[in-house]
Amino acid sequence: MPGINVTTASVILAEIGLDMSAFPSSKHLASWAGLAPGNHESAGKNYNARIRKGNAYLKKVLTQAALALSRGKDNRIKAFFWRIAKYKGSKKAIIATAHLLLRITYRLLKDNSRYIEFGEHYLQKRGDALLSPQS
Repeated sequence: MPGINVTTASVILAEIGLDMSAFPSSKHLASWAGLAPGNHESAGKNYNARIRKGNAYLKKVLTQAALALSRGKDNRIKAFFWRIAKYKGSKKAIIATAHLLLRITYRLLKDNSRYIEFGEHYLQKRGDALLSPQS
């Protein structure tokens, strides 16, 4: 997986383990790690929504991996980072990318599968395919 080196992978495995039965979904894991997006809304108005405290070691290595990905080779996760950074800023994009990395890691560990890189234009192609009329 891009952005995840041996040290990062060892910290992730040390903190969450290989058994994903403790977490019913990737959202539960993100909340436990402190990378779940906050939601503070009242009367239809969105207020500042901070992330919560969580596992400091896991949060630190995933944010470092997200920052490294933003400056690395072109891939789907780097495109995700820059799409968020364009509108929300780089700090929110780092947290959002770390959250994405954690969700991908959860799925890989739960299904015991390998990461497949679809390329930086994958989401655009998928969106165009969903919007085009079916023949």
